[in-house]
Amino acid sequence: MTISQIKAQLKIESLDLARTLDEKQQPTQWLRYWNDDSRIAVVLHDDVLNIIKANMSINTLALKHEVKKTKAGKAAGTIYDSYIIINAKSIEAVL
Repeated sequence: MTISQIKAQLKIESLDLARTLDEKQQPTQWLRYWNDDSRIAVVLHDDVLNIIKANMSINTLALKHEVKKTKAGKAAGTIYDSYIIINAKSIEAVL
């Protein structure tokens, strides 16, 4: 898949990414998109972001989907859809 196909599939016009923070509020190597209305999160690693930036038409991307519950805050326990964008070219095996 391309990044355009992923955005179309998820009905996202623009992936506005923010750096995630660890437990100590330090920046990680992960970026996250969040839509509060649709309860969709999309995350990707810096390495994948750099691959996409180098070639916006790369077609080896894939989505991993998980249903999760929020852990903290007013909405703790609320279910949302979490998607991880990966570079499927690097997958060596699927079990």
